[in-house]
Amino acid sequence: MIEKKISNLNQLEALAKECVSSMKKAPTAQLLFLKGDLGSGKTAFAKKIAHVLGIQETVTSPTFVVMKEYQETNHSWIQRLVHIDAYRLNNKSELEYLKWDSYLRDPHTLILVEWPEMVEGVDQGSAARTLSFQLSENQKERAIQIT
Repeated sequence: MIEKKISNLNQLEALAKECVSSMKKAPTAQLLFLKGDLGSGKTAFAKKIAHVLGIQETVTSPTFVVMKEYQETNHSWIQRLVHIDAYRLNNKSELEYLKWDSYLRDPHTLILVEWPEMVEGVDQGSAARTLSFQLSENQKERAIQIT
């Protein structure tokens, strides 16, 4: 486990760059589970990942639509970013409606899942990591644990 202290958006982007550069092409999609309370930085991190991948489209939280897909990356092998907010899902079977298996089988896809505890037990493929975001008491710093 690695823990990072983040106190500004530049540091968050540096962490996003570190995460993307450490990814190795696998037989399945890359999968990042983003855990943390509301306002802890999960969506801000997703935006930084998109920026690092060179996605020009404005990235917003998929809270009400559950999933957003972004193409047109400038990464050498990640060609698609899928951003899922599982907060409104009742269980992992609801991911089937979002073509979870299809996305997971694509080694050129990076999947970000906010609120992964809502879909606990979902197939994780071969390249999954979890980032746990915790806001400090003064709400100016975040501790992010990577497992």
